[in-house]
Amino acid sequence: MAEHTQNTLVYYAAIDVIYKNKLGSLRLWTNLKLAYDGETIWLKDLTEEQTSEHKLRSIPSCSIYVEKNNKLYPKDSLLPCGNIPSLLWTPIFRAVPVTLPRYNDNFMGLEEDSINIRLVPSSNMQDVFAMITDVTELGKYIETAPASRLRELRWTILSDRNVFIAGTPLLPIKGNVFWRYKQLLLPAGFDFNYSILSDCINKLYTSTDLYICWLNQDDYIKIDVTQLEYLSIASFRKTYNALENI
Repeated sequence: MAEHTQNTLVYYAAIDVIYKNKLGSLRLWTNLKLAYDGETIWLKDLTEEQTSEHKLRSIPSCSIYVEKNNKLYPKDSLLPCGNIPSLLWTPIFRAVPVTLPRYNDNFMGLEEDSINIRLVPSSNMQDVFAMITDVTELGKYIETAPASRLRELRWTILSDRNVFIAGTPLLPIKGNVFWRYKQLLLPAGFDFNYSILSDCINKLYTSTDLYICWLNQDDYIKIDVTQLEYLSIASFRKTYNALENI
């Protein structure tokens, strides 16, 4: 039987820059590249299937285009609307990071009497809820893991090599693990030097759609819960292959 001809069409999406915060849910589409053109964000190398996905279509102002003969056509239109944008393209997971700037001890808005926020060992044992691990470490385990073992876990990529996994029970692999207090994630075995800080930070800086993951004494990242996708062998293979080709 003859093989089907490969679809070589290149799809683009254009989004107003004011909706940049809506792109977090697309970070696992590691085939995507992103570029800025004034007040417009361009996405390149979408698959035809991705152009119809709700999480892309639900972004306000999103327009879909296809490249034909070095011209840009609105999808399902026979008339070109311009030339292919000549821009500096970056993989989306690099262009839309999950990291926050280094915090400072006055970030809670206490100006005169600042609080020195530190992590200290805690005797209060908590079940671990999340982990950060190397993508290759995850790959060693996931290729032989039963689907039932992954069913309750969700994940996202943090960088070229690191991934974030949340849910219970966590996988038996190497990585930095965190316990959960409401929407706050702290290194396992540690707590703030003032226990009341957990409630204050949760109240002021988290929501049901956001985790704040404290990495160490000086750094934390925020994890948008809407960015997390269910972990599966298929989603891992697709993401890992895309990372290897970058």
